[in-house]
Amino acid sequence: MVIVKEIEMVCVEDGHNKMWICELYDNNSVITRWGKIGNELSSKMFPHKGLTFFEKKVNEKRRKGYAENFL
Repeated sequence: MVIVKEIEMVCVEDGHNKMWICELYDNNSVITRWGKIGNELSSKMFPHKGLTFFEKKVNEKRRKGYAENFL
């Protein structure tokens, strides 16, 4: 599997220190990883969900106060 699209987002408002990563692969699978910054991240795979699912998840995180991490 090759990553086609990836985004890393963080939420630090209201004392939160959370990270969320979403990766879209060439087989249309999406993998999300999340957790506190500096800790081991949890992950979940969504087989064959595609770009629409990827974008939906990113928009959900934006509504929750996450912003793209450009580090």
